[in-house]
Amino acid sequence: MHFLIKKISQNDIVIALLVAIGLWIAYELRLLLVILFLAFIVMSGFLPIVNFLKRKGMPAIMAIFVPYVLLTVIVIGIIMPMIPLFGFQFKMLFANIPQYAQAAGNALNGNAGGLSIGAFIKNNAQSIIDMISSNLVLATGHAISGILSLFTALVLSFYMLLDHERFKKQFAAFLSSSRRV
Repeated sequence: MHFLIKKISQNDIVIALLVAIGLWIAYELRLLLVILFLAFIVMSGFLPIVNFLKRKGMPAIMAIFVPYVLLTVIVIGIIMPMIPLFGFQFKMLFANIPQYAQAAGNALNGNAGGLSIGAFIKNNAQSIIDMISSNLVLATGHAISGILSLFTALVLSFYMLLDHERFKKQFAAFLSSSRRV
């Protein structure tokens, strides 16, 4: 046998299959892994504030709540002034849709397959509404999913902060036992 050709053993096949299965599992659990990663980042960001408040004599649970309350106040403070602006913009958009449709029709030389743009929209209004509503439902589902994922990450980071010392000890024990192999 040539010295460059290596015989593939059963162990190599088993290892390759285990790696492939592990990658498939990681792919299937990608949302959970992203949530855990986000929770770890939030926990790491809040940890100095929590430790500072604990050193100043605040009870642990209150020291953990303070950064979350501050984050909530900041987010609400940023979003609230934008709500009237978005409302006004949507109102103006819906009020000006006929003008936008006419401008689009003029840009298309007023013709869409031999029909004026107004007649085209009138004839296809139901399919246009169905398309818009299905896209709206899909976008709403994605938005709700994202909000729930963010909420889950924040709750997980809260518990990570609550049990931070225990996690640190277990992680250190895991690393020390894995290096003994």
